[in-house]
Amino acid sequence: MLRSMYSGVSGLKAQQTKMDVIGNNLANVSTVGFKRGDVFFQDMMNQNLGSQNNSPFNREIGLGVQVGAVGVDFGQGAAQTTGRNTDFMIQGEGMFVVVPASAVDNPATANGLLTGADNINNLQFTRDGIFEWDNNGFLRTMNGDYVVGSDGQLITREATVDNPDGAVEIQSILATAIFSNYNGLSREGGNNYSANGSSGQATFNEGAGRIVSGAVEVSNVDLGTEFTNMIITSRAFQANSRTISTSDEMLQELVNLKR
Repeated sequence: MLRSMYSGVSGLKAQQTKMDVIGNNLANVSTVGFKRGDVFFQDMMNQNLGSQNNSPFNREIGLGVQVGAVGVDFGQGAAQTTGRNTDFMIQGEGMFVVVPASAVDNPATANGLLTGADNINNLQFTRDGIFEWDNNGFLRTMNGDYVVGSDGQLITREATVDNPDGAVEIQSILATAIFSNYNGLSREGGNNYSANGSSGQATFNEGAGRIVSGAVEVSNVDLGTEFTNMIITSRAFQANSRTISTSDEMLQELVNLKR
């Protein structure tokens, strides 16, 4: 009975984590470029009850559940037309490359951002393509991050209009990055991700999908799926609560036997 209580507690904790992720998904249903999360459970260690006496069956009791992983669904979100020539989305695989303002000493001389370990470690990645020119002519995100071009330099308005060969389309010079394991990326907030050992190093300007101008990628959260998951999670939480209360009643019966 004590085992069932602890199993029930582990179930409550696991389902609460699941509900936390569902709540975050629903909160970001309108967030551009947001990718929904999902929780995967694992059973915990088992307790062996003793000798099996040459039986083909074991005598192990599970001791509950634990969160195995919190994954991210990088499936394509729907396109939403904005009509702004500084809004972009990637149709297919890949992410835009940005660098936080705090990592740029002098924007006018920043270059080689796609090479060198120190430069690459400062980079972040996003599917949110809402960009705008700042008062110095640099293309930046809503967070104030600088948008990196395919040449490893910060994208400037001058590079798109004062070109000897004529005006350059912004999407043609945006840097892109792909990863071998998108689920390994670390969330940095503000719709940004960073690379780490689990995600692998970024591959720049190769293999990404088509960049579309005048549109953004909306969240891939599906309300129907999330509400269904919420109901299942709520019922699972209630069931685990019932396990604890029933185990308590059984213990109470044992105490009453002595009276």
